[in-house]
Amino acid sequence: MASVNGKIATKRDIFEFIKTPKSTVDSYIRNHLDEITPIKLDYATIKQAGIKATRLNGYS
Repeated sequence: MASVNGKIATKRDIFEFIKTPKSTVDSYIRNHLDEITPIKLDYATIKQAGIKATRLNGYS
């Protein structure tokens, strides 16, 4: 399930795994920021994972 180094999931990984809309995942993360801390991924890590984005957060 985790795209980055087998340990860090992206939002896409999460909403595809639990089969819910992206907006639902976004809302849940926003409402639980005290429990869920995003991991800012650097450009090299993103490219190593084969993702086209230039900025990306991960979740573990």
